[in-house]
Amino acid sequence: MHIVKNIQVFVSNIHIRYEDTLSNEDGPFSVGITLENLSAESVDDNWQPVVVDSKQSLVNKLVRLDNLALYLNSHDKIGELPTPADWVNIAKAGIAKGEFGGNVPESYSYVIEPLTLETKAILDTNTVPNLSIPKVFVEIIMKELGLVLSRHQFKDIMRLADNFDRMQTNSQFRKYKPFVCVAGNGRAWWNYAIRAVLEEDVKRQSRNWSWQHIVNHRMNCHKYLLLYKEKLSHKSVSDKVQKEIDHYEEILDVLNITIWRKQAEIETKKEGTNYILNQQRKKDEGGWFSGFFGKKKSKDSKAVTGLTKEEEAAEEQKLYAAIGYSESEAPVKLPAEYVAYKLKFAQKRISVKLRDDTIEPACCVSSVSLEELFVELGYRPGAQAVSVLTKLGNFTVLGCPVENQSAPEVVRSVAGETDIAEYVNASFETNPLDGKCDQRIKLTVQPLEVIYHANTIENLMNFFTLPEDVHLSEISAAAYSQIDGLRNQSRTNLSYAIETRTVL
Repeated sequence: MHIVKNIQVFVSNIHIRYEDTLSNEDGPFSVGITLENLSAESVDDNWQPVVVDSKQSLVNKLVRLDNLALYLNSHDKIGELPTPADWVNIAKAGIAKGEFGGNVPESYSYVIEPLTLETKAILDTNTVPNLSIPKVFVEIIMKELGLVLSRHQFKDIMRLADNFDRMQTNSQFRKYKPFVCVAGNGRAWWNYAIRAVLEEDVKRQSRNWSWQHIVNHRMNCHKYLLLYKEKLSHKSVSDKVQKEIDHYEEILDVLNITIWRKQAEIETKKEGTNYILNQQRKKDEGGWFSGFFGKKKSKDSKAVTGLTKEEEAAEEQKLYAAIGYSESEAPVKLPAEYVAYKLKFAQKRISVKLRDDTIEPACCVSSVSLEELFVELGYRPGAQAVSVLTKLGNFTVLGCPVENQSAPEVVRSVAGETDIAEYVNASFETNPLDGKCDQRIKLTVQPLEVIYHANTIENLMNFFTLPEDVHLSEISAAAYSQIDGLRNQSRTNLSYAIETRTVL
């Protein structure tokens, strides 16, 4: 446990970069993630680095994340691939450094501006918890998070997604593709197009629904089932049987192989011929003379494990001491009001901006600002209860300015007559202490003023218009599948809530 208390992690100068010269015909772009520093170490009560004593029960941990950023440079100047030595210097020069990213590289367009956060954790390592403090307390403080997306960056992202979508679509036809250039090899490429459609669409549909194919597929599955049952019924099979199994695994797809393997396992278990299961049962039950030779088995345990019983007991005690476990201590019944785990998250400001850089001068289409965000999570194991508290100080949305005018406030919070100072104050709790309900939700929101601004709406629609050459069929299908799955899951959750009839 002494090693765990004093474990330290230091990571610095991370730069991961992806360059693309094919997705966007207008110009190449580059995407990268940079990190100046990540550190995690043990500290004292003043949050200064220290070596923790092995007998100390309260352990303080400090985690710092400095200048984590994500950039996307449109129309980037991507030349020849640099040498390894030059790339190290270029990569280091591209990392944002200084307090709150004060020293950022030139010509870098950040989607996530350099952010810094600090995490403080207090861990109670006692087996019997101190009921006056949480067993685990974590506090995360982040001053500012800035997200910026320009029109050119949005186009690059969509074209990159479309490029991956095309590669996914082309994956099933790649085996027919000729390894020659298009110019001067028209016949080969026309044959590729005809064969791809003929084999993967026309012939495939007619072949799959033919009676002969159905019969052959059923026979292959049946033979594979019998062979795999034979494999499960013996410790090993002959080379001939194994070759036949490999042959049918090449013919069948992964789905059918998985289904018939599972069916073989079920049938061998019912028939009592599963070799592994029978060996396990013999090992658990023992023989007729197991009672006479039980002591001999324990004496010979060293030959199996390499340790005597005394050495095993000593190793167990070392392990228990390392993880803070004791066999003699009974489980502690915690009071219902005791909060064992608590997490606090404080965010000074979050800003999201959309910029249209396709016009001169570039303008801000819209910006969203959230200030004084606070989230607190708590868990009471004595009552199996979870609590969530959320507060938001201010919420503002600015629109697209008209010429020679300032940006209008299209959404803003208005001071109302409520008795709370925050714009939003929401809480959710399960199994409250008063026992009046199973779940409780409280929500208080200040009045919100929304102004329709035609110029902002028009510019937002233009901003998110996809390029004409982008067709995201795979992504659209995946999104529809996710929505359909969410709908079915919501229906299932609602049915379960009605059956259990908890009080909200």
